[in-house]
Amino acid sequence: MMFTNPEIGIIQLASFIVIILLGFPITFTLVAMGVFFGYYAMGSRIFDLLVTNTYDVMSNDVLTAVPLFLFMGYVVERSN
Repeated sequence: MMFTNPEIGIIQLASFIVIILLGFPITFTLVAMGVFFGYYAMGSRIFDLLVTNTYDVMSNDVLTAVPLFLFMGYVVERSN
């Protein structure tokens, strides 16, 4: 049974609320829902996209500044 776009949105919202009320962390809930509804919408192609997008984000040189910025903040905090 295929659902229309508004029906899928309502199902996503309802399942998100139910899963959060069951006590699951929001992070894992969003990841699981993204994978589940992505698989529903795109089939097994979603897993290739997950790998490709994760690699592209991790190989981005701009994100190298984030851990260095955190390390600098830690050093400044410890040095008073």
